[in-house]
Amino acid sequence: MKEIKVIIKSNLLEERKRKLNESLSSLSGIKDKNTLLEKYLITTSNLMNDGYTIEEIEASDIYNKMNSIDWKGVVGDSILNTAKEYIIKYVMQEVLGANATFSRMFAQFMANVNPLDLLKPFKDEQSCIQSFPQIADGILIVMFRSVAAGEIGADSNSYQIGLKDSLSAIAGNMVGQAIKESNISEKVSDIFCKAIH
Repeated sequence: MKEIKVIIKSNLLEERKRKLNESLSSLSGIKDKNTLLEKYLITTSNLMNDGYTIEEIEASDIYNKMNSIDWKGVVGDSILNTAKEYIIKYVMQEVLGANATFSRMFAQFMANVNPLDLLKPFKDEQSCIQSFPQIADGILIVMFRSVAAGEIGADSNSYQIGLKDSLSAIAGNMVGQAIKESNISEKVSDIFCKAIH
């Protein structure tokens, strides 16, 4: 029985490593540095969603290739947004413990926000009060969309034509607009900022 467990574990680890190598090796033929960075961030994000660790990804040959490139001047706006979404998603999942769907939705919502604005709430109370309402809007809207979609059995990140997905998108947009026009984010920000400063 013990030998069977060892064989199964060995096969699973081998399959895991094969999938990792297969996913990352598809990037090795990409010559354009912008495309390479964008595909790398997307691929590693997907791998992390599948349970791979940063250490496993960093042990790959493609990681060494990425580190050898001088990225100054190479990165364009679209790549910066992808990188920002990746970082926000990573922080939400790995640091704050949010699930993958919530993290993805929040990262997409916050992609238009200056990354420095995401740090301002932690600077001092005044900066927090000024900058956190926009972040609070994002958190509240994504929370509502995620919960509402779950209740009706829809994909909260879908923009398909199906009835459930359409209802989820319409309700999410209406509530999102109501949240932005209300002062709930300012009240949440006031409580949050006083708590951390």
